[in-house]
Amino acid sequence: MPFTTTISGVQTFLVNILDTFGVPSTQAELISEVVMDSELRGHWDHGVAYFLSVVLGSYRNGLNPAPEVRVVQDGPAVTLLDGDGGIGVIGSSQAMDRCIEKAGTVGIAAAGVVNSVNFIAGAPYVERAANAGFVAFICSNVPVMSPPTGGLTKTFGTNPLAYAAPAGNHPPMVIDIATTAIAGSKIMVARRSGETLDSGLLMHPDGRDITDPADFDPVSSLLLPMAGAKGYGLMMMVDVLAGVMTGAQFGPDLTFGPGGPPSPDNDTTRGGQFMWVIDPAQFMPREEFLSRMDQQMDQIKAGERMEGVDEIFVPGERGMRHRADLLATGNLQMMDPTWNAMESVANEKGVPLPDLA
Repeated sequence: MPFTTTISGVQTFLVNILDTFGVPSTQAELISEVVMDSELRGHWDHGVAYFLSVVLGSYRNGLNPAPEVRVVQDGPAVTLLDGDGGIGVIGSSQAMDRCIEKAGTVGIAAAGVVNSVNFIAGAPYVERAANAGFVAFICSNVPVMSPPTGGLTKTFGTNPLAYAAPAGNHPPMVIDIATTAIAGSKIMVARRSGETLDSGLLMHPDGRDITDPADFDPVSSLLLPMAGAKGYGLMMMVDVLAGVMTGAQFGPDLTFGPGGPPSPDNDTTRGGQFMWVIDPAQFMPREEFLSRMDQQMDQIKAGERMEGVDEIFVPGERGMRHRADLLATGNLQMMDPTWNAMESVANEKGVPLPDLA
């Protein structure tokens, strides 16, 4: 039976837990906002449960709790930041802010972040840019879990990427995906719920298929690329942008399990992020662009639907509706396993649980 609590109470709980790990309050607020954004969109696999397992696991294993992000190089349109071995939320947030500012001046901007582990989810960063009127992209390389097509050696991570574009009368278009056929955190969710996974998502190190998430070993098992060779190409390009070109460790060789990455003193933990932002007003008047986006979205939603489909959604639309509905009530339902994990961490750290609504 789900536990109903308040959104603000859960976010405060996350901030208070981060405080016990030595995370500065302003950084804790940023991290909690990204986590709560995923939770409110209905992406629970990167929400509170993910925070309690993967994010806190990273801090338990030595992730720098108070990184001091520094500028490595800076130009009119390009920035490279060093994330100081901290969580990727901090460096990526600063990098996206710089991109938005520069794109507003020169029309296009890009940024890389090195020495930066786990931006949690890409949607919040690109949606921030879209809300400012820009088209945006972000990607991150993560610990290796996936082989190239036809291979059996872990070479790439889930290597997520996200895009967003603003519209006029519609919310922004937002797409946030892993380049593997399944995100690593979704396996943990399926394991807890006892679900069976589809064939072609995971395999044993000898190439045998895995459909029972309980058979997935984060050390030896393999996540397959999405759409075969197409996903392989995308995940390699993410490594090119976020790893090779930034100077980060590409294909970080570490185990990414519920305990999170090992100590950031080990250079193999040093992942990277890359992003760009474009001002569409460089191509046409801004209002014309927004109107054309509305026309495209209207055309998509007005298309003929398959039997049993009530509505066609623009990418990201369902998640934003879900978020808006929850924000309107101010309440949030936490499933038993998540609430129990919150209770366990609360007892360990001496932090009060959020009140039940």
